[in-house]
Formats: sequence, structure tokens, C-alpha cells
Amino acid sequence: MENEIRRQPEITVFRWKMKDLIQGEMYNRIIDLKLSMGYHQHSCDPATSAVTAIALDLLGLVRELKFTTLVPLMYLQNLTLSGNFLTDRLVPAVGLITSLQVIDLFGNQFYGPIPARLNNLWALHHLNLSNNNFSGWFPPGIRNLQQLKALDLHSNQLQGDLQEFISELRNVEHLDLSGNTFYGSMEMSPENVSS
Repeated sequence: MENEIRRQPEITVFRWKMKDLIQGEMYNRIIDLKLSMGYHQHSCDPATSAVTAIALDLLGLVRELKFTTLVPLMYLQNLTLSGNFLTDRLVPAVGLITSLQVIDLFGNQFYGPIPARLNNLWALHHLNLSNNNFSGWFPPGIRNLQQLKALDLHSNQLQGDLQEFISELRNVEHLDLSGNTFYGSMEMSPENVSS
């Protein structure tokens, strides 16, 4: 067992941290069942054994999600937790996982402001925070996310000047801001429009 831990340290960290990440009596049964079936799982880089993806969609997971336990997963590229009942604030520490390319938290009960450090995720190309309870303004600096192609924030409690927000977007091909309280017109400059 000890040799096994040395050969795959990131996988071991994942297994221990997931118990901290999602609390509840169904944790062991759900995670073991889904991981063994290959239905909802984590993916590892074959060369380094580092966790690159966590996909725990539609599992009915309930409780707080401790985002800070994800920070040590520095090679994490895909975080998909959609369609559960997870709650908590999206903490600024998520912005430290600069390898993230996909964040999909659709259909949970996350709340509070969206942290400005999210704009430090240079590799991010898909961000879906829709159907939650995020509130306030989207933090300035989204223009830093040059790789961002899909941004879905619908059905939250976000607000702000629509024109100001849209002018920050550079390469976004899919945008859904419906179900929020943005105000203003949607005049777009030619560099923000593609055919």
C-alpha cells in the first residue's frame, strides 16, 4: 500500500480531499460507485498521475463544497459539478488553479459575489455559473480571459451595466446573461462581433 501511495501521490490526495470537499453520509457510496463505473470520475495525466479533471455531475450531492481543498490540484483543467445541490461561496483561492480550462457549476446553490481572482485563470475557455445565487457585479478584468469562448451566467442575481460588461469580452462566442438584472443597451463594437 505504501508503494502504491508513492507511485500515485496526486490520486491519493484526490481521494482524501474529496471526503473533505463534499461532506455527507452518501459520500463514500456515491464516489466509489461512480468512480468504479467510470460514469462520473476524475481523470489523471498518465505521465504524472496528477488529477486533471473532476466530473461529478447530476449526483444529487448536498452540502457545502470546500473550494479551498481543490487548490493543491495545480494541474486541474476541468471542474464540472453541475446539477447537484452544492452550496458555499466561490472563494478567491479558485483563481490560484491557473491550469483550469473548464469550470461548470451549473444548477447548484452557490451564492455571493464572483471573486475577482477568477480573472487570473488565463487558460479558462468555458465558464458556466448559471442557475445559482451569485450576486453583485461581475468583477472587472474579464478581458484578461483571452481564451474564454463560452460564458453562461444566466439565472443568478448579477447586476451591472450591460454595455460596460460586454465591452470587456474579447473572444466569447457563446454568452448568456438572461435572468439577471443587468441594465443598459447592448451596442457592440465591431471588434467584439463575429459573423
